Amino acid sequence: QTRIPVYLSQLNGGTSTWIYLHFAQIQQAQRAVHFDYGNPITNLRKYGSMSPLPYNYSRIHTEIYLFWSRNDWLATPEDIEKILIPSMPKGVIKDSFEVPEYNHLDFGIATTAGDRIYRPIIEIIRKDHHIPLCAAKN
Repeated sequence: QTRIPVYLSQLNGGTSTWIYLHFAQIQQAQRAVHFDYGNPITNLRKYGSMSPLPYNYSRIHTEIYLFWSRNDWLATPEDIEKILIPSMPKGVIKDSFEVPEYNHLDFGIATTAGDRIYRPIIEIIRKDHHIPLCAAKN
C-alpha cells in the first residue's frame, strides 16, 4: 500500500518556483547558502555581501531532536556529521535518532513514518512540555 499518488497530486501546493530555484542554487554551490538574486547589488542590499552568504548554524539556539538516516541522499551523513553538527552550538542537539532504512522522502511519506517519526516526536513534545497522556488512545 502506498500514499505516493496522494503526495504527488499535492507536490507543488503551497510552494513557489523560488524554492525550487533556491534548491538548484544550493546544489550548484555544493553548500547551504542564502538565495542568490543574480545581481550583486541586490545581494549586497539583502546580505551586505555581493554573493549570498552561507547559513550560520551557530546562531541556532533552539533545542533539536535530530532524525536522520545514512540512506538520505539529500542530507547525507557527511553533511550532518562534518558540517551541521560541528557548526552548531554545543548542547543544541538534545538527541539523535537514526532511522537506517529511510531515504530523504521517507521522513515525510513512508507508510511507517507515523510509528518511526511522528509518534516519537509527539512523545518528545509531550515529555518536554509535561503534557499528560490522553485518556483515549488509538
